[in-house]
Amino acid sequence: MASSEASSSFVSVDVECAATGRGHNDRAPCRIGAVDETGMAIFDRAVKVPGLFNPLTAITGMTTAMIEKGMELEAAVEELRKKCLGPKVVLVGQAIYKDIQWLSLKRDRGAMTVRCRKSE
Repeated sequence: MASSEASSSFVSVDVECAATGRGHNDRAPCRIGAVDETGMAIFDRAVKVPGLFNPLTAITGMTTAMIEKGMELEAAVEELRKKCLGPKVVLVGQAIYKDIQWLSLKRDRGAMTVRCRKSE
């Protein structure tokens, strides 16, 4: 779904992270995925992780080789924005605030709308 074609729809985004060190917060995105409102995969990209310590394969499903062949994070985010997001697209997902933060998505960029409701 190109952003120019996006009607009012929902897109669920998920970001998987690999370890960049031994600490709890030592991680970086290694995979970005998105599905449309019918559950069909519309985006799935491996992302290179500078300083990869451990791919956390059991959690991420990614191997070191898959991550090393991935694209740069900025390029993956730009492709996601162009292909899947638009002014009438509503992002949904589990812990979507963190995924938005990982991807540095901004509400004011004109290419997407972010409507989030914190769970109680």
